[in-house]
Amino acid sequence: MGGGGDGGGGAPRAELEARLAEVKTLALKDATAGRREFFVTPPAALCGGLRGLLVDDRDTPLLYLLMNVCVFVLPAAVALFCLPASHALGGVYLAATIALFFQRFILALHYSEHRGLSATPPWGEH
Repeated sequence: MGGGGDGGGGAPRAELEARLAEVKTLALKDATAGRREFFVTPPAALCGGLRGLLVDDRDTPLLYLLMNVCVFVLPAAVALFCLPASHALGGVYLAATIALFFQRFILALHYSEHRGLSATPPWGEH
């Protein structure tokens, strides 16, 4: 009794080390995984000037996401007003917008709240 040691056998320690190795592998896999914040990469001509507003190039996927939202969600909303009134069409629009962009957009808002995307907003200081 007493004295250090692993408490009566090497099996629990070996299991712990194996589990730790598995966790490290998963963490590294997540850190190197491809980014999936956006669906369509905008044209380079359109992104060139906007990328200059970003503090860090790693924020480019969030810029692409915001551009995807502008290109897909806003024209679809305008189309809803131009087409004959339809609850079914409105429901499809709402379901598609939530399914495709809600989580991504909330993540972008959360991220940009903690760490600003641009050094100076395009409309100037407030």
